[in-house]
Amino acid sequence: MSSLQATRAKEPAWSIRYLTNAIELGYPGHAIWAERSASYAALEEYEEALEDALVCVRLNPLSGLGYARKGEALMVGHCVCGITCAPAFLFPLIVS
Repeated sequence: MSSLQATRAKEPAWSIRYLTNAIELGYPGHAIWAERSASYAALEEYEEALEDALVCVRLNPLSGLGYARKGEALMVGHCVCGITCAPAFLFPLIVS
């Protein structure tokens, strides 16, 4: 089973494992971080989802998908797990 198959089968934990292995092996690109962010959000692990979304945006500042994942982690995560620092992350000029 691949990461895409795991995602389609609604198995975000497996998807996270595959994507983490790919990251550790040095797979390039921002999309892998966006996909892992989505998988974390599916498990309601919004802090991890936000971290991966920020890496995605840092790797490709023009990635609409990265900003969408970031927004999801901030808005849903703020409501669900009480992230109080969310507004500080809403409008960074440069994510470093």
